Amino acid sequence: HHLTESQLIEFRQAFSWFDRKNQGLITPQDLEECLNALGFYPHKSQLSQMIESVISDTQMEREIQCVDFPEFLSMMSKVLETSDASIELKNAFEFLDFNGDGELETDELHMALQALGEDYSLEEIQEMMDFADFDSSGTISFDEFVKMMLST
Repeated sequence: HHLTESQLIEFRQAFSWFDRKNQGLITPQDLEECLNALGFYPHKSQLSQMIESVISDTQMEREIQCVDFPEFLSMMSKVLETSDASIELKNAFEFLDFNGDGELETDELHMALQALGEDYSLEEIQEMMDFADFDSSGTISFDEFVKMMLST
């Protein structure tokens, strides 16, 4: 995921703002605030994984888990990739959810596939529903839809 010039400028400004000691490093606590300021809200475990995935420095820096600007850019690039994918999945789900109730029913899935030129029998549609309906509610929630899309 290549960052645009405006993203680079925005990320540089955010990084500088949260680099409170002007050492070219952001602490995990400051990193969380910085990501929140940029509109991203990772869980603590996600934040820790994000830091681990980009830190390339000495063992001491790993222990304090500070992130420098190139590592921050690498992290933001990954964050944007995943957020782009989640937006696409949300749009796809909303397209399929004709009645807008936040759940996909068998008839909605059938109509959507027909609209896309796919001709599945009701039995095949029911098999798809059963595959994706992890909580056996008879419908597919957005979370179930995401799990299904990521598992295929």
